[in-house]
Amino acid sequence: MLCLPFDKALAQVPDGAETYFVVVTRAHAFDVDCLKVILRKPAAYVGMMGSRGRAALVRRQLLEAGIDAERVEALYAPIGLSIGSQTAEEIALSILAQIVSIKNARPQTEGFSSDQTNTSDSLFLQKKKPSLSLTVLIHMKLQSHLFPTKKTLKKKQR
Repeated sequence: MLCLPFDKALAQVPDGAETYFVVVTRAHAFDVDCLKVILRKPAAYVGMMGSRGRAALVRRQLLEAGIDAERVEALYAPIGLSIGSQTAEEIALSILAQIVSIKNARPQTEGFSSDQTNTSDSLFLQKKKPSLSLTVLIHMKLQSHLFPTKKTLKKKQR
C-alpha cells in the first residue's frame, strides 16, 4: 500500500504487460490526473470507476490532453462485470472478476521462463499458477477532526 500523492505513488508502481490498474479516486479531476500517467505505461488492464457519463467525459479530456486514442478507447469504464452489484463488496467482486477474466483470457507474458509459458503441463507439474498482485494507492488529506495530531489536541484543550 502506498500512501502518497497520486503522481508520486504512480511513479513507484511498476508497469508491464501483466500490470492491472484500477482507478477509484474520490474526484473526477484525480481520475484524469491518474489516467494521464497510467495510460502512458504498458498495462494489461486499465479500469476506472464511474458512470457512463463520467467515463465519456474522462475519455474526452484524455484525448484533449493528447493521450493515444487507442489507449483511451481500451479504458474499461464503467469498471467491473455486470452482475447486479448493490453493495461495495459486490462492486469490488465484480471488478476483480473482470480483471481475472481478462487475465485468464490472454497469454501470460511475464513472470515465467519461455519453457513455462510454452507448456501448460510444465506449470501444472510444477504446481505453479500465474498470480495477480494488487497495489493500492491512497491519497488523502488527513482531517484534523478525524486524525488529531498533538498540535490540534493542544488547540482543543485551550
